[in-house]
Amino acid sequence: MSDQPAQPHLQDAVIESVLADNLADIAGYTVEKHEFIDDSPLSPEQSKEAEEFILKALWNTVNERRQRRLTILEGCFKTADEILKEVVGNA
Repeated sequence: MSDQPAQPHLQDAVIESVLADNLADIAGYTVEKHEFIDDSPLSPEQSKEAEEFILKALWNTVNERRQRRLTILEGCFKTADEILKEVVGNA
C-alpha cells in the first residue's frame, strides 16, 4: 500500500474538470467543423446555442454511461459473492 493519503475528492474534481474541458472542446469543434465543411458561418448566438445543446447532450451521454458502469459493477459484486459462496461451500 502507498504511504500517501488518498485524495479522492481532489482526484474526482480534477477528472470532472478534465472531462468538462474535453466535452466543451468537442462541442466547439463540432460547431467549427460544421461552419468549415458547410461554408456557412453561424451567428455568435447560434454558435453559442448549438454548443450549449451539444454539451448538454454529451453530459447526458456521460451520465448514462456512468449509470451503466454502476450497474455493471453491481453485477460483478453479485457474481463474486455467488462464486465465493460456491467455493467456500465446496471447501
